[in-house]
Amino acid sequence: MVASCTDRPIPYLPALGAERVQQRPLREELFKAEYPKTTRLQRICHIAYNIFSVLFFPLGLCRLIGHRLHILAGRKLVPAQKMEYDQNFLNRGRQSLIQDWGGSPVSFKTPDGKRLDGMHIPGKRGDQPVFKQAPTIIMFNGNASCYELNGGSVTAEWRQEGVAQISMDVPLSNLSDFVEQGYNVLLFNYRGVGKSEGRATRDGLILDGESACQYVHKRLGVPEEKIVLFGHSLGGGIATQVAARHPGVQLCNMRSFASLEKTVRIIFGKIVPWMGLVVSKMILALRWNLDSEAKWDQVKGRKWVIHHPFDPVIPKEAGLYNTLEKRGKPFQGFVLHHLKAVQAYCQDLAQKAKQHPLTPAEIKLAHDAAQEISDPHCRALLPQEMQQLFALWA
Repeated sequence: MVASCTDRPIPYLPALGAERVQQRPLREELFKAEYPKTTRLQRICHIAYNIFSVLFFPLGLCRLIGHRLHILAGRKLVPAQKMEYDQNFLNRGRQSLIQDWGGSPVSFKTPDGKRLDGMHIPGKRGDQPVFKQAPTIIMFNGNASCYELNGGSVTAEWRQEGVAQISMDVPLSNLSDFVEQGYNVLLFNYRGVGKSEGRATRDGLILDGESACQYVHKRLGVPEEKIVLFGHSLGGGIATQVAARHPGVQLCNMRSFASLEKTVRIIFGKIVPWMGLVVSKMILALRWNLDSEAKWDQVKGRKWVIHHPFDPVIPKEAGLYNTLEKRGKPFQGFVLHHLKAVQAYCQDLAQKAKQHPLTPAEIKLAHDAAQEISDPHCRALLPQEMQQLFALWA
């Protein structure tokens, strides 16, 4: 059983605490995360496998070749690694996050020693920052994004130049909603992206998310119950894997897939039917699959899915929302009816209406735009859609 965005404001985040103090600069000793706990049997099997790979040369050679192919596949699946962003351009994004949002640059190490670059944005209540241990959102980017693109000046310049569509889909709006409602936000880049070290692997990306979660919990002192993993697209698959390991953490899976293997099978299958099957088998053989559906039931904290039925990247039939809906089990899901363009247009008309009465032609255009939304209650709330979407969770 699911709910539409028209039913009520979407419960999003836990209530804020009353205590607030001045935000402190985050300049402590570099934090290093720990490996997730494993059983003794798993550790013994892992060590034995490594020893046998050294003693039995063909097995070791196959593992080496497989690892190289895994790295190459990662360059395709996480293209942000090889995107040649202008460094001055990204530096302006960092400066915007620092100057306009009061952000503090942070770095932390993964268990395997990769240094990740990030930015901590303090939430605000009025003109005052909230305290460091306030509820915190960790944003997991899509596969072609880096956190610097959340900078306001860079976002505007990026769109104006028409270089590409930002993969977070108006991340500035998300960031603004979170911060203005008093929630701290941690932005970070995956390994190999921007200033973060390393190269993307499936297990490495999950370790990156795990490290960010440990940083917020152990270094910043935020209880797990006040941590929300906000994962978009590929980030939703990574965030779901991480949330399954932390019983108290909350999860927002936004416009993501049920599994990476299923997604590529459907996308390439629309080009040539047999190609979808071949590419999906390659994803499995190279150990790149991220199966959010399998991990969904293991997420014990509060969890919900936000779905866009006309998502240009993730096909509807491959989406986590659609897959959970077909299972027939109750889950908390919300649907976006391609509101972004309609919202922006209606807001523009609302600004015009403050200056002069709308012309009959403008009224008709507004009516036609509102028809894109199926429910009249949702249409009435359209100018505040993002505010409603990220309303406080009572």
